[in-house]
Amino acid sequence: MRSLLSGNYWWFGINNKDERKSKNGHVIYFPRFKQFLDGIVKTYDWPQNIRNHRIDYEDMVNNDPILFWMGDGEFPDWGIIGFGYINNIFRRSGKMFFQLGLDFKLNTTIKPYDNGRPKVTENTELLIKIFTPNFPPLYKNFIQIPEYRDKITKKPPIAITIQSVGIQQYNSCLEYAKLINEAR
Repeated sequence: MRSLLSGNYWWFGINNKDERKSKNGHVIYFPRFKQFLDGIVKTYDWPQNIRNHRIDYEDMVNNDPILFWMGDGEFPDWGIIGFGYINNIFRRSGKMFFQLGLDFKLNTTIKPYDNGRPKVTENTELLIKIFTPNFPPLYKNFIQIPEYRDKITKKPPIAITIQSVGIQQYNSCLEYAKLINEAR
């Protein structure tokens, strides 16, 4: 496990659908990413999304910790699905790639609510406490929960795939994930 005392911390989102149903080449789809999560491949090369100017990719460095998230969709095991790190940053054909390594995959994902049933759960309250209702990557989920709709004060301009997170946010999720994994 990487040192979690310095550097930047990141939220990387995976699209929860079969890639054949979409034509966006920059989106990372779960079926391909699952081989990495399951340990079939040891690293995953994540391409830079050159259309996303809100992310300062230059802030990413080797060994930066990553929280992996998959939104709700086709595959039922969505939510926080694992933790990893940036193993290497390289260029191929003029495009920047982030080679990711995996620290661990959760036995049970941390999702705000059960599939198709947006309601307040223990995980909802934990994620809201850690990230606030206005955390852009979770906006789509929090806005679905009637009790939280009026607490959301701003809508992100577009869907968020990568977001920087604070050390406390990252460590809080990591500690909770370890407790869940140990309990299973």
